[in-house]
Amino acid sequence: MVVALTYLRRNRVQAEIAETYGVSQPSISRAVTTVTPLINQVLARFVPTADELDDRQQYIVDGTLLPSWSWSSHPELYSGKHKTTGMNVQIACTVDGKLRWISDPIDGSRHDSYCLGESGVLLTLTPANLRLSVNNPRCQAA
Repeated sequence: MVVALTYLRRNRVQAEIAETYGVSQPSISRAVTTVTPLINQVLARFVPTADELDDRQQYIVDGTLLPSWSWSSHPELYSGKHKTTGMNVQIACTVDGKLRWISDPIDGSRHDSYCLGESGVLLTLTPANLRLSVNNPRCQAA
């Protein structure tokens, strides 16, 4: 579990993780391949959808790029703004910074405004309770 979470959190090279934990790279690969789907299965029921957000609550919504390794055969992941590859997600947090929702990922080449529209959050929240943000430091994982 620790190895899989380490790999997912920082996108570190498997050989580097293997060195850190004193095991082989294939062992790291097997752990990541085996455990990652289990993490998804266990946590899926705790991930709210946009329509589960309380429309009476005020939210700050911001987009971010989740970097990934470079995929030369997948130019749709390249973000010109960030000059790297990744996936774009939209994040909603309360005004006091508590994370409440993360959208499904969209190709990193897409602009935040496109991703915001695709996320469905604009369809479910009352406009008066929605604050769009540009790099708001108050949106932090709880």
